[in-house]
Amino acid sequence: MFLKNADMCTPSSKSLSAGEEALRREHDAEKYGLAVLHEQLEELKKKTKAKEEALERIARLYEELKKEQEESNLILMKILNMNTPGISPQT
Repeated sequence: MFLKNADMCTPSSKSLSAGEEALRREHDAEKYGLAVLHEQLEELKKKTKAKEEALERIARLYEELKKEQEESNLILMKILNMNTPGISPQT
């Protein structure tokens, strides 16, 4: 009886008013929504990291191909210069 008089009842010992129940449901819904948003954020972070890694890999491959193309062009120029009469090779 003392707890009830002192308004120190636990939620299980007293029923919630309609307003309190609505607030509790709203709070629970917000917590659930926040958890869903957090999960989506983590998934987006993973996807972003994977895409950044893929872009870095592509950039490295591009640079390697560019270098190989430059080397191929030099070789072709040397071959063309050797096979063209009257033009001295430029090295």
